[in-house]
Amino acid sequence: MKKKDIVVNQKALARDLYLRDIYTQKQICNDIGIAEKTMCDWIKKEKWDDLKKSLVTSKAEQLKALYEQMAYVNKRNKDAIEDEDPTTNPNYDDVAKISKSIERLEKEAGISEMLQTGIAFLKYMQNEDTDAAKVISKWFYIFMQDKMGETK
Repeated sequence: MKKKDIVVNQKALARDLYLRDIYTQKQICNDIGIAEKTMCDWIKKEKWDDLKKSLVTSKAEQLKALYEQMAYVNKRNKDAIEDEDPTTNPNYDDVAKISKSIERLEKEAGISEMLQTGIAFLKYMQNEDTDAAKVISKWFYIFMQDKMGETK
């Protein structure tokens, strides 16, 4: 793997862990193998604190809003088809856009749940067997990188 790809992966994992507010910045840096200054730069340049605030709205709430929008657009499209006015047309582009947003958000929610479960398991393993936890942590990191690559 190229150095640039490694940095991109480290940044993605650092961002995800930072946004979950589970670990300190120092813990994240130690686990991922980056300098604290590097992470501070990422946080400032990419406005991770602003993003963290915006995530207060849960994915479930966001999905609910998208499904409500979809219902509204579908009703509007049905009405446009049923009326006999040739100037009104269904807007299938909105349906496609909302569908894509729902699909992306559902995938992200799945990744989030995997990450949360994995982190909980790693914490459990640290108490049971530190050496095993280190090995599992390495493989879990690789697994999550693979899964995050699938969502792009």
